[in-house]
Amino acid sequence: MCGSVSTILVLTEACLRFTSLVNTLPNESLIEGYYVPNNERVYDIARNVSTTTHSFSDGNFDVWSNNLGCYDGDFFGEKPYVFLTGDSFTWGYTRFNAKWGVVLENALNKRVLKCGVAGYGTHQQLLKMSSLMDELPSPEIVVVGHFANDIRDDINFLDKDPNKSIIVIGNESELKNKYCTTTYPENPNLQRIKCILHKNSILYHMFKSIVSQRTGSKVAPITNLELEYHIAQLRDFRDLSKSIESKFITVLFPSKESVYSGVEDESHESLKKNLDLAGIEYFDVTEYFRKAYLNTQQQFYWKTDGHWNELGNELAGLLVAQYLLTNDYLEYKKELLYDIETQLIKKFSI
Repeated sequence: MCGSVSTILVLTEACLRFTSLVNTLPNESLIEGYYVPNNERVYDIARNVSTTTHSFSDGNFDVWSNNLGCYDGDFFGEKPYVFLTGDSFTWGYTRFNAKWGVVLENALNKRVLKCGVAGYGTHQQLLKMSSLMDELPSPEIVVVGHFANDIRDDINFLDKDPNKSIIVIGNESELKNKYCTTTYPENPNLQRIKCILHKNSILYHMFKSIVSQRTGSKVAPITNLELEYHIAQLRDFRDLSKSIESKFITVLFPSKESVYSGVEDESHESLKKNLDLAGIEYFDVTEYFRKAYLNTQQQFYWKTDGHWNELGNELAGLLVAQYLLTNDYLEYKKELLYDIETQLIKKFSI
């Protein structure tokens, strides 16, 4: 009987490999040698990494790092410039020339130092910028790309043990590869089995999806205290920018589900209310993405992955460029603004 069940499961799994459900299997690899330990921030992008490949569920692309440990060309303090930071949305998940930071740079005709780091929360982004400012002149503007999980990342950062970091343990990121987790699990054997299934079984992902739908998410909601801590990091970002005589703006990014469904995200609205109370300036691109989607039915996110595709990056870069030029962050230049608005109308009907 057990043999029959096992045979059925194996055959079902094999058949599912010929369907679109194969895209539910993760296809993201850690980039060996790309990250190094950092006592302050747990990890960081290594400096001067030669071109290598980042693979994820929707494709692969070349990545590297510059002389400052940023996914960008080398930078030696040329002025004027814009300092751009954030998490994986800002780091990339697309070709370099399609990144929204590059789109922003081209639209403004001004150097943008692109220093986003995948997996960083706002606190780590702040610490990296503070460290780099010891080496660099002050930028005209500091732009922080913000996604909803930055709040959770900040909370997790408080509990990070550098000795358990996937970046620190082994050249091949042993914890992530073996256990699919960033910290050593309480039950290694069970977690090892889960990790193998996570990487290789479509049925496992289907089962998890069904359980999740029936039981709801187990992720604890963000508490007021945790949100206050996160807002404090953005406030410190603003204050650091002010202390070096740079303007500051946070750009709020929407999730794929929020754009395509048009449903308001309560946590997103709560964040904006708290930013208003703290006097932190922000630009929320959510409604523009929704309008562009409704008007064109174009896809702005990867099919499987939750990050922006090239079109989403282009829209974000143009929107931020338009905002900076029309809200006294940069010198108003009519010809630049005309080109930006022409592209927004022609490509995105907004």
